[in-house]
Amino acid sequence: MASLCADTCLQMMIEYWTEKVISLATIRKISKNPDACVGNNPTEIKRVIDYYKLPYVYYSGPTLSTIRNKAALAPVMVGVGYGKYPNKLTTCGSIKAEIGGRNDCNFRGAHLVLAIRFQNHLSLTGTILHVDAIMRDPDHGSAARPWKPHHDKIKATQLDVAMKALVTDTAWTKTFAFVPTRKKTL
Repeated sequence: MASLCADTCLQMMIEYWTEKVISLATIRKISKNPDACVGNNPTEIKRVIDYYKLPYVYYSGPTLSTIRNKAALAPVMVGVGYGKYPNKLTTCGSIKAEIGGRNDCNFRGAHLVLAIRFQNHLSLTGTILHVDAIMRDPDHGSAARPWKPHHDKIKATQLDVAMKALVTDTAWTKTFAFVPTRKKTL
């Protein structure tokens, strides 16, 4: 399968919430999207969310503030324009991630990533320099992109730019996310 960002994000969320590992082929089957070269749309993502009873709802038009608030509960699935997602330090272009980052230089389309949490980036004296977004890009570790950082660390403002690029640089007309409705309890 060539286009699995949503499937892989769903796989990670199913494992997070249910502690079960489900194959990408099973997720694709439940989504009812047979085209391996086309990513899942929100309706197809919602089929999988409903099937596994994940506590997520579709949110049309979220702002960075919405993503930050919801990431305090659990990871958020966020649509981005991948051409504006920060790059790996040694690849792609001048806008760089602090850790991880985009290493698929040619892809500039719509993409789904996970916003895990946000944290203050402090100077040596304790002054807040900016806010970091800790992200998971589901494409890392694939056959085409074997590099496997544990996570991406980008500036929250860079995530905001990538979210807005979903509208300016792709066919999407609104930003979107799947946001958690509760925290996971042990």
